[in-house]
Amino acid sequence: AENPANYPYVDLAGYLHTNFQLSKDGEYLGLIDSDGITPVHEYNHIDLGGGKQGYPAQDSDISYGCYYDEVRYFSVPTPGADNLKGSFEQVTKKPDVNMKGGCYINAFSLTMSCTTPGAYIRYTTDGTAPTLINGLDYTVPVAVSSTTRIISKAFKPGFQPSEARIETYIFVDPAVS
Repeated sequence: AENPANYPYVDLAGYLHTNFQLSKDGEYLGLIDSDGITPVHEYNHIDLGGGKQGYPAQDSDISYGCYYDEVRYFSVPTPGADNLKGSFEQVTKKPDVNMKGGCYINAFSLTMSCTTPGAYIRYTTDGTAPTLINGLDYTVPVAVSSTTRIISKAFKPGFQPSEARIETYIFVDPAVS
């Protein structure tokens, strides 16, 4: 008898499930024709480094797939329906800062940037998460001269907002040893 683990699983609602897992770091994925060679559809369009191509790294609770001829991310589950609800083109990259959190003696100017073209950065200093309506727009370097926690996120229309960058700057008296 053949091993039933080699067959797809159908849940009580009638949905098919696979008997394999995909890497969260991205890899090649293809639906291959019955000849065992010809790709019917493949995710082979993102450079994963080292000459490898595939789908991009994945985030928790976000899926990645096709909506007609367009590759998109999806944040809202839609079993049995079109994959458009909650879709977005890409995930905005997390902001970068010129000074990492830590202990400091002297004041400095904090600069923030984002490698996603066209993204803008919002930040807070009160411990709350920046959103489209909460926080300040980053437009000029931020003067940091006392103990401060800065939380920043990058946003771009049509993209998923970035993960938050949280940096805590602690100022110490140099006379204290």
